Amino acid sequence: MRATLVVFLGACSFTGHSTAIGDVVDGAVDVAPMIDGPPGEFCLGDAMVMVCLAQMPSMPLAINGMTMIDTDAAGQCSPAVVGANANDYCVLAGSSIMFVGNKPTLSAHGSRPVVLMSAGDIILPGPAAIDMAGHLASATTAPGGDLCAAGTPANGSGGGYGGSFGSLGGIGGADAGNNLGGVPSPAIVPQALHGGCGGEAGLTGGGIAGHGGGAVALLAAGMIQIDGLIDASGGGGGGSKTNNNKGGGGAGAGGMIVIDAPTVTGGATAKIVANGGSGGEGSGGMHGKDGNDPPPDPSMAAPGGAGGSTGGDGGFGATGTGLAGVEAGPGLAGTSGAGGGGGGGGVGVVKAFQNAVLPGMVSPPPS
Repeated sequence: MRATLVVFLGACSFTGHSTAIGDVVDGAVDVAPMIDGPPGEFCLGDAMVMVCLAQMPSMPLAINGMTMIDTDAAGQCSPAVVGANANDYCVLAGSSIMFVGNKPTLSAHGSRPVVLMSAGDIILPGPAAIDMAGHLASATTAPGGDLCAAGTPANGSGGGYGGSFGSLGGIGGADAGNNLGGVPSPAIVPQALHGGCGGEAGLTGGGIAGHGGGAVALLAAGMIQIDGLIDASGGGGGGSKTNNNKGGGGAGAGGMIVIDAPTVTGGATAKIVANGGSGGEGSGGMHGKDGNDPPPDPSMAAPGGAGGSTGGDGGFGATGTGLAGVEAGPGLAGTSGAGGGGGGGGVGVVKAFQNAVLPGMVSPPPS
């Protein structure tokens, strides 16, 4: 269902485009008092992300059906954000935030991270999802993703490196001529809300780079209930789509998820995940196989692209749980003149404030 975003902030209101957030629902909700804001302003947040509005939201926000927003588009984010960082985030605000309808999903793309900000509660039920992942098939970046320093490029037909963020990405595999693959930049300790780093594409004719996962913060003055999915995983790298011995693309690292409320609850169905994608296969005699986005089970690593090519296989993606630990796999070397595989993406970062214990499956663990 296509829907319209309508958020009332005191006397202010705005209406998004047809691709924006769901219908506002009627009814009163209990709201918490203003938190640490200058007189007349309403602020929520922590050392990682702090957002202030001109005044407390007075109407609830419902996210209904399949919903996509562009964080750089005028009219799709709250215009009432104030302060020095007013343009840093795409803020979606309400007196409460609810996901309603049949499997409601909020997804986004653009250069700015997403902040869900509620003067009351945020409720994410079992069928619902907040999808800020950097999918392999996407032509657009996840919100706030890919904005990182580059690593050391691959040589010849070596594979691209996997993106780093919460952990180091995998190096690209060497080609059959021993030209080395790309080397990722170091892992990052973020000081603000920040998306994951993208991988490196194979050189001309090589596989495409995987996007880094996006960045999203949930800030509530009341309760955050999570029974659904919050996904900020990195995207898989592409396999080389030529037959002439080129390197596979490196995968994207997971992005960042921030949870901040006095009470956080939920059940076993909750999944909070920012794992790395896997690298693409190099080509040799035939096209390389694409890497993979992380699977639905957060404890399982994304397997690297591996087909019938003599190019090197892609490295697996990092995960914060399970046998793969937090290490991204390196791309493998090509044989018989073929290109190297792309490296896997590192994990992202999950932050939980106010001593919150996050429900369900969480990967990587909160830091």
